[in-house]
Amino acid sequence: METNHIPVAPQRWWDYWQSRAELAKDEELAGVLKRYFNPDIIFSTGQYFFAVIEGAPTLKIAHLQGNMEQMTGHKPEQFVGKSLLDIHQVLIPSEDSPILLSFSQFCINFLSTIPSERHNQVKFSFYFNILHKTGKLVPVIQQDSIYTNADGIPEYCFSFITDVSHLKAKNDLVCTILIIDEKGNQQFKYFSPNQLGLQAAEKGLLTVRERQIISGLAEGLSSKQIAVNLGIAFHTVNTHRQNMLAKTGCKNSAELVKYALEQALI
Repeated sequence: METNHIPVAPQRWWDYWQSRAELAKDEELAGVLKRYFNPDIIFSTGQYFFAVIEGAPTLKIAHLQGNMEQMTGHKPEQFVGKSLLDIHQVLIPSEDSPILLSFSQFCINFLSTIPSERHNQVKFSFYFNILHKTGKLVPVIQQDSIYTNADGIPEYCFSFITDVSHLKAKNDLVCTILIIDEKGNQQFKYFSPNQLGLQAAEKGLLTVRERQIISGLAEGLSSKQIAVNLGIAFHTVNTHRQNMLAKTGCKNSAELVKYALEQALI
């Protein structure tokens, strides 16, 4: 399948990891990085960016690089040095963020059930949507590898986020775990929010921005007037309107306003 993207070279993030290992002057860490993040096995089916997240308790974004600005409309340097929660507030729909954070905690708990020397054999993936600055939802796959110290405590997480919108697939919230043993045998586990006992987001739940727009519609304002009032672009308002129709199953703006009033969303 032909795609219009120019992904960054995997060698760039490999160089970054090697520089981290040299900075730490830790031969064991350098060896772990080679096992975890071998650039020869990384490939991309679309635009991507990668993040290096420091372990608990800070959960700080230590590094961001790649096609983030093209995928989200935000520059990477906007988030470097900030916490994982900060990036969630901007890039993750508010109704999905709690579930994604719970997925992450579940993966950490899963690692605690197996010996630390096997942690590099476990790969986590998350399927979800991120928010472009325009309000458009972008389906992505996030692949995580977690580096833990000898005590099994997470020190770094490497996240590789790929845009899969060109695949035209519905991106429900899902978490998967791939376990590869020393002989190359693979075990695959699949988890939905319901399987983990997490409360899935109610269908049609609107974000704060979407509620602001629908309030404007309820007042009889046009998309252009709403855009001026909110200080956003006209096409951004229309993108939000289309997303809200898709979320709620409404056919037009009149039905959308009626739905919001019935659900006490405005």
